[in-house]
Amino acid sequence: MIMQLPPETVVESRGSATNGKWLPVVVEYTPQQTYLRNLPNGYVWGDYLCRL
Repeated sequence: MIMQLPPETVVESRGSATNGKWLPVVVEYTPQQTYLRNLPNGYVWGDYLCRL
């Protein structure tokens, strides 16, 4: 686990789902921090995401 994403976190998808519903994403914003560069990245289970 890279980081635990709190509610209201904004991520951007970086590709198609793999292994079922795991989506590659980059974190752009959390309630504690806005990322302008060196964006954290990883995979998020698709059922936990909603479109904005």
